[in-house]
Amino acid sequence: KKKYGGKVTYGMPDSSTYNLVFNFNRKSYKYTGHKTDEEKQATQEAIRNVNFRKALRAAFDRNAYATQRTGNTELANKMLRNTMTKGDFVAVNGDTFSMAVQKNLKDKESVKGDLNDGKDAFYNPEMAKKYLEAAKAEGVKFPVKLDLVAFSAGSLFVNQANSMKKSVEAATNGQILINVIEEKDQDKYTSITYTVEDAKDNDWDISNATGWGPDYLDPRSYLNIYSPVNGDMMKSLGINAKVSKFYNDSDAAAATALKLNEYQELLTTADNIHSDLNKRFEAYAKAEAWLTDNVLQIPIACLPVVYRVSKIKPFTGIYAPAGPSDRKFKRMIVTKEIVTADEYNKAKTEWMNKRLKK
Repeated sequence: KKKYGGKVTYGMPDSSTYNLVFNFNRKSYKYTGHKTDEEKQATQEAIRNVNFRKALRAAFDRNAYATQRTGNTELANKMLRNTMTKGDFVAVNGDTFSMAVQKNLKDKESVKGDLNDGKDAFYNPEMAKKYLEAAKAEGVKFPVKLDLVAFSAGSLFVNQANSMKKSVEAATNGQILINVIEEKDQDKYTSITYTVEDAKDNDWDISNATGWGPDYLDPRSYLNIYSPVNGDMMKSLGINAKVSKFYNDSDAAAATALKLNEYQELLTTADNIHSDLNKRFEAYAKAEAWLTDNVLQIPIACLPVVYRVSKIKPFTGIYAPAGPSDRKFKRMIVTKEIVTADEYNKAKTEWMNKRLKK
């Protein structure tokens, strides 16, 4: 930044969303700080309480968490994502998808500002206290202890876990405690996170070992991953999808407790709209709003946004938020001089406005 003053720009956030998930039906306890069956049961009951999940989300400083990767709070903030679907993935009636989501929220008080990418819309210690009290009134017993397994061979994963622990415990005055368990063997770590075949093998209460990127240009590519019928990432919630050969009475009971049938109905409604994209995307925004209101998962960030200098004329190349377009040179124009930040920002504003109008 010092060398190229006035000419430093930022890469566009990618379409991947890395998030925090809850184990709604935990069966395995090899990695745990829980000492009694009563503690295990109390934690499971808390996780299934929506106000408890809202308290955790409001207590989680995601900017501090992302800074562990970037080393810079400015860049970290630009990575932040407030919806599972990338905020500007598609336009809905001339606005971003995330703003269409916000219009459909039932608990608008949970959001600080707006849901567009590049800001922390949820971190609010005062709201965390409010949600804690609501959870207590509904029978949640505090303090609640949560197991989080971190891959310790890379310091980044441990630093991120400890950052989450610090902000959550501080904002809740120790009412939510995160037990960071370090695992240095990568095969063992992935066997209880990324590569489980049966949801019962997820050995944690909360996990940041999960993320998703879209395969095609429709919000369905994100949102169907949590379909209780056939969602690709249902296992990351501790529940097998109904289509799975592992689906059992315990999975069904957990899905019922979370009222996932309501989410499925919203997905089905959206999926059946084919002739009007605005109506289709609006319907999917309602499904995303359900995810947000119920805190089925907590979006954190995309892949890192980095400082750069460039001689590529801004937004002359082809673009799509899914697929291989970012690896193509078609229509790209290279200039003689490095593009200034002012030139880039002006071009970006014009380009974004055109995208929304389309």
